[in-house]
Amino acid sequence: MTTSDRKTGITCHHFALCRNRGDVFEKTLTEALPRSKIFIILVCPSMLESFQTAHQRTSFPLQELEMAIELEGRPKIVPIFFGTSPTQILQNLDQFPNEPHFQNPMSQRNLPVREIVKILCQKWGHFVNITDPDIEGLAAKISTDVTNLEQKDLRWKWLNNTYTQPFDAFISYRVATEKKLARNLFYVLSTQRQKVQHLERGLTIYLDQIRLVNGENWETGFINGLRNSSMVLVLVSRNAVEGFKTAHVRPDNFFLEMEVAFDILDHRLDRGIVIQPVFVDGYIPNPQDFPDECHSHQSSPRMSTISNLIKRLVHLQGLRAYVTQEEGELGACESIAPQVLDRLKDKWEVQRKQAERILLDGFIEE
Repeated sequence: MTTSDRKTGITCHHFALCRNRGDVFEKTLTEALPRSKIFIILVCPSMLESFQTAHQRTSFPLQELEMAIELEGRPKIVPIFFGTSPTQILQNLDQFPNEPHFQNPMSQRNLPVREIVKILCQKWGHFVNITDPDIEGLAAKISTDVTNLEQKDLRWKWLNNTYTQPFDAFISYRVATEKKLARNLFYVLSTQRQKVQHLERGLTIYLDQIRLVNGENWETGFINGLRNSSMVLVLVSRNAVEGFKTAHVRPDNFFLEMEVAFDILDHRLDRGIVIQPVFVDGYIPNPQDFPDECHSHQSSPRMSTISNLIKRLVHLQGLRAYVTQEEGELGACESIAPQVLDRLKDKWEVQRKQAERILLDGFIEE
């Protein structure tokens, strides 16, 4: 089950719904755990009791912990001790079997249960008074843990000259109306060479026609593309936004891309994203022409009504691309390419300064 904190932008995944489902649990664990920044394990007396017999029967919490340890630092393990301290556990370490976890097919190292518990107790974590737990205070501490990890990651990226995103720009468009324009824009931007991170290279652009792998789910592909892009270029034309007028009753994939982009802008901790509207032939939609209702798509974050999201879009500093009979789509793309590059340079400079500041502060120490 996944939840998201709107204030902090922290996304949490837990496995309560997958317990006692064997293959479903393992599949979920192997997919979610390597992508997580922090693995929070709630260490309570009943859990420790299950560890004491884990050489004879499977313990799902131990299975999670064992995999987190074998991933070696990603995610970072943060134990929360309820009613018992790590010192107390270490003093009674002989209560845990000096044998591997019972029939754990996911384990590669087969560490003794006692060794796993010892590693857990040596991790920096939090202690909670079980009779009077301060849950809000604990949540604030964990939020700080996540933020510190983000900053440490950014500092590492600065040291290794990798603080920009894998994709410089993501092209969002309506296939039925702007397919040709989007493809031309992809090729024009891809040939723009620029000095980035002390290296001369071309821009790396995400266009679904080019980047989606055969057989890859479209929704998964475009969300990954958005999350890994520094800028989103939204191609807005009169015909393209017609589908937005009925998106409250008929799901619209183009609108979904725009929604997800704004959701990333509002809630991502590690780095921002630039949403850059491109008004085709100078057309700027009027927010009052669109329903004041939420998008009907099942994957919609429903962060705003359709009209309000259009309002946010048109209030951004947009580019204008004019498709003339003489120069066509290619000419329109060539005319806006320098402006896209300028705005990317501004974005890179912000990221560089942010990473440099974190490097100089040096406040993350393990």
